[in-house]
Amino acid sequence: MLIGYNAFLDDLVFQPDSFRQFEAAVQEMGEHLGFVAHRPELEFGKGPDNLWALGNTRFSMIECKNEATADEISKEYVDKSSGRRNWFNDTYGPGCKAESVIVHPSRVVSIYASPEPGLRVLTPAKLEELKTACRTLAMGIAQSGNFGDIPAIAKALNQLGLMGGRIVGRYSEAFVMAKA
Repeated sequence: MLIGYNAFLDDLVFQPDSFRQFEAAVQEMGEHLGFVAHRPELEFGKGPDNLWALGNTRFSMIECKNEATADEISKEYVDKSSGRRNWFNDTYGPGCKAESVIVHPSRVVSIYASPEPGLRVLTPAKLEELKTACRTLAMGIAQSGNFGDIPAIAKALNQLGLMGGRIVGRYSEAFVMAKA
């Protein structure tokens, strides 16, 4: 189990030429945490890089810009993220809600961009916290041998903030606008 977790967690890095592995690792992480996860852009040619079904008609749309090196999130990236919102609304309808998350080394948005008010940013620091929580979960399950103990696993997920209703808020940051 630990080997499986470490395999995808090790692919979650901010570095050039890594987006394919990163996006695949985000999907695997979602699945290992118990979410339905897929990659709409890869599968359908449109939609977000990753989409996690968090439960109760709530989703997380994740745009992976782990190769970015700029000090700000560009207008292009923000516009792409907003376009994914349109795809989500058209695909899932008004009864479903999605949180937008962008993976980027900075939470500062360009003054030329118009981000969604609820846009969240998965920064390197928050990514490391999330990876640590995932490793802690895997080690706890492996050490206790509670592979089939659903209440114990749910308790661990909740304590680590890895449940659908808490994961985005705990492991991402609100964006800030760049100063003119």
